[in-house]
Amino acid sequence: MSRARTTSGSWRIPRTGLVAAIATFLILGSSGVAYAYWSATATLTSTAKAGSIAVALSGFSSGSSTVQYTFVNDTRSRTGSVTVANTSPTTSATPIPVSVALGYVSGGSGVLAAKIDVTMWGPTTAASCTPTATPSGTIRTGTWASFPSMTDTLVAGQAKTWCVRASNAERSDIASPSGTISLQPKATATLTAGTWTATASATTTQNTQYIYPVAPISPTAWFRIHLTTDPSRCLDIRASGGAGTELIEWSCHGNPNQQFRLSGADSNGYLSVTPRHQQSLRWDNGGSTTPGSVIKIQSASGTASQGWQFQQVSTGVYQIVNKSTGFCLAPGPILTNYNNETAYYQVQCDGSAAQRFTLENAPPVTLSLSCTTVDGSGVDGKNDTDLVYSWSAVDADSYTFQADQGRSWWGTDWKTIGTSAVDSTSVTIDGSLPASDPFVGWSRKTFDIQVLDSLNRVVATTTAEVRKNGELRCG
Repeated sequence: MSRARTTSGSWRIPRTGLVAAIATFLILGSSGVAYAYWSATATLTSTAKAGSIAVALSGFSSGSSTVQYTFVNDTRSRTGSVTVANTSPTTSATPIPVSVALGYVSGGSGVLAAKIDVTMWGPTTAASCTPTATPSGTIRTGTWASFPSMTDTLVAGQAKTWCVRASNAERSDIASPSGTISLQPKATATLTAGTWTATASATTTQNTQYIYPVAPISPTAWFRIHLTTDPSRCLDIRASGGAGTELIEWSCHGNPNQQFRLSGADSNGYLSVTPRHQQSLRWDNGGSTTPGSVIKIQSASGTASQGWQFQQVSTGVYQIVNKSTGFCLAPGPILTNYNNETAYYQVQCDGSAAQRFTLENAPPVTLSLSCTTVDGSGVDGKNDTDLVYSWSAVDADSYTFQADQGRSWWGTDWKTIGTSAVDSTSVTIDGSLPASDPFVGWSRKTFDIQVLDSLNRVVATTTAEVRKNGELRCG
């Protein structure tokens, strides 16, 4: 156990003569209580050292094996201890008030200091200050930036230990562009007897490692995802399988089992990852809390095992962190039962290139449309019909339908006539547009129709006809 410096306060009282005796001294405290302290047997001369108080602090310094406060994505709670000893050179049995204050050294990250929750409890034994220990005794809570003092008493020669737990509830609160923030927490013990005080202090280190800010990502776009080390290979759902199928890597192609939507982000940036070919499923770590578990797709549940942070390491480069475990996505052992494909697992974040990914917009689909007519609402009093365009569930998405108003002297003049909902497989085109609409109730003619995806890319074209009676028909 390391030992911090010890300081003391002392005073002198003149004496005359040579007497062998026990020198006893009284100090009146501010509360009116008299504290008695005495030195060992000594020979008094014309002057004698009347006494001293001193305090020592240990167990908290950076060199102590019991207090290491480095935080990573998967471990954001550390428990250690601090021991305070009354080292006053006296045999007095009078208890002396002691206080222990926690703070941090100026120059460290104030943001980190305010985002780390600190709990101190005891007195107890250093051995009981384990990661799973339940706080008991006198309990104090706060942060490194603001913490109430722990108070107690110590007789000369006595030492007491308190547990100190530092924790963080949300990793994104302690993220930084470099992935690392540093802080020096400080513990200060003060022994007080009347107007006399003695103090001792020690510092430890607090670091974060591989925790990066969450980056905003389009919730409607479809992406291909691949390691920065090989953009020719993409993350892939093996054999376009369903629930329980593994996430692997494969040569990039245009099929939907290599296209993913990153949507549903909560207030801390955790989102779900949806494969385009099976849009009711999500990336899932299987509820495993240990590294080395393969990632599969499972039915959407909204649980933490399906939550993922895309932490931005640098512009356009991400590490992908699971909400429930804090582990990073990375390639692992091959699946020997499936053509030796490389599977993806959750592992501890280590800053390596194997945990760095880039996103690219997936190539546009070629949307195959089916068109039917249905009776319209007739809200404008017309004998109208509506058009219903539908498409395959594999291509479910939000699409914008536009018609060319056909004002040839103006050139092409597209007007939005309908938008499908996200993950929808159909859209209804109203055949009785309000009179205020530029189509003026769909004047009689054939209109060109185009369909745009979320990136405004044309993915389908067709036509629609307005007949003499004003009814709308598929082209």
